[in-house]
Amino acid sequence: MKYLVSCVVLMLMLSIGMSLSPRRLLEHWGRLTLSLWARLLAGTFLVPPLLALALGNLLPLGGPAMAGLFLIAVVPGAPLMTRGAAQKGFDMQLAASYQVWGALLTPVIVPLLIAAGGWLYGRGIWVPPMKLLAVIAEQQFVPLIVGMTLMCLAPEFSTKAQRILNIIGNTLLLVVL
Repeated sequence: MKYLVSCVVLMLMLSIGMSLSPRRLLEHWGRLTLSLWARLLAGTFLVPPLLALALGNLLPLGGPAMAGLFLIAVVPGAPLMTRGAAQKGFDMQLAASYQVWGALLTPVIVPLLIAAGGWLYGRGIWVPPMKLLAVIAEQQFVPLIVGMTLMCLAPEFSTKAQRILNIIGNTLLLVVL
């Protein structure tokens, strides 16, 4: 099952990469104001864990359930976020730009949030940032870059392959779920 999930993520991220423009991806970052960056940061990295902690204190959850809820809330988005945003009619380039931004900040912010959550409950927890970065690079950045490169080098092939990868990836995603 682990390999099937990894395969699905790889196919869908490769497909997303085949539909992206690096220039447009970065243009979206330039349009954001400092206020919007701050709201994105809060909405992505701070509000979900705070809500999880509040919910965990309101509900009769045990320690392991509370820890699980907190860890799920701390990790922003997923490799499938871009795909989901595009299916709901949002701009694929904007969604991908946001996903890349979140992935770049994850190794910096998530270890600090997990350490702070552990500290609140008297635990010393540290997640090595380089381990997070390695997972993010393998599951998100490499397939995106390969997809973008294929689109530049072989646009006709990439357009056809993107459709096939989407169909197979979405079918396998349904099987996994």
